Amino acid sequence: MRNPVTLGIVAIISLIALLAVDRIAFAQAGSTGGTLGKTDKSVSGGEEERPGDRKSGHRKATATAATISGKWSWRAKCDDGSAWTGEFNFNQNIDGTFSGNCHNDTGAGSCSAVSGRVSGNNATFKVRWFDVLGGHENPYEFTIAGGGQSMEGTEHSQSYGACKYTVKRLSQRTE
Repeated sequence: MRNPVTLGIVAIISLIALLAVDRIAFAQAGSTGGTLGKTDKSVSGGEEERPGDRKSGHRKATATAATISGKWSWRAKCDDGSAWTGEFNFNQNIDGTFSGNCHNDTGAGSCSAVSGRVSGNNATFKVRWFDVLGGHENPYEFTIAGGGQSMEGTEHSQSYGACKYTVKRLSQRTE
């Protein structure tokens, strides 16, 4: 004879298994065939656009180089207390490189050749100077502002320390 406890356990396990199968069958009710492949296809065969996947018709904006071609008036104040004024004349290429010349109105030393690059709203360049140290190039770092009508920045002068510049556009060259 079988043990009543064993029969009870077998009955409970069978009942649990039967309920589990019944729930799975109930969850599948009304579904025929299931799903294969992507479900978000349009009539044309392509995927339908979902709001979160929508791609803009515009490309991501890349930093377009500001145009600095033209004539500029500058003022500089250096760490040693000296103050300077003059003009830049720049010719910018389509790749952002530029060249030009510099004129110093102050009279203590003279500047000449300029060469550098514009990237976004930043201009980095070197200016050739002739002063008490002889001929040398000083590096400049400017930020272009005011819709391309002004610049501010620093010259790292071998003779006078750091010089802070404010620069205003006098004329623009369009080529």
